[in-house]
Amino acid sequence: MSKFFGRSGLRGLLKPLTEAVRRLYTLCASTASAPPKKQESVLVQTVSSTPTDLGIRAMSKLKNEKLEHGDRVEVYRNLHNNTFSVRLLRPRLGRGDYSRWRLKGKVIKHLENWMSVYLRDVKFAVQPAGQAKVRKEQKKNVHAFVRGTVVRGDNKFGETFKDECTQIAQYNPYDFDTFVTQAWSSNPPAIHRASKVTLNQGTVYVAL
Repeated sequence: MSKFFGRSGLRGLLKPLTEAVRRLYTLCASTASAPPKKQESVLVQTVSSTPTDLGIRAMSKLKNEKLEHGDRVEVYRNLHNNTFSVRLLRPRLGRGDYSRWRLKGKVIKHLENWMSVYLRDVKFAVQPAGQAKVRKEQKKNVHAFVRGTVVRGDNKFGETFKDECTQIAQYNPYDFDTFVTQAWSSNPPAIHRASKVTLNQGTVYVAL
């Protein structure tokens, strides 16, 4: 190699190579001895999809089975979702499809405020044991019912039916032993039966 570069040329070539090796060594040593770079922590917020509002959960459980003309039902105030619950006592008679008999004794519909139900041959029932428990414990329970036969018709029929139901039936276990009309009066008359009843917007309208 000295033939081509000479001794002075070799010295000149070795000097920059030595410097490059020194720098490379220094760089590797500093990288190995440096502490690992701290990773930034990331906070991830998860939003639960489970509804927490009791009102929403109650409304999600509302039932809306179809009521048939001639169904015998009982209606009571639902203490959890502030609607009327409709329990099927007996499906309409003479119907070829008997599958609805499996619904007998079950709540099949909740009446929201925009819904109406028309009943005929209505009885108002109050269970004395439930009433006594309410008065003793000062806590509400279901013990008062409106029982009747479903009447179905078009909108015009419904308006006519409702127009005949001019009085309001009410029940308060702390004030009355039975359903009454004219609850505002000093001696409201008791009501046990009605020829027609319209249930709408949380109110019981009756035709005596």
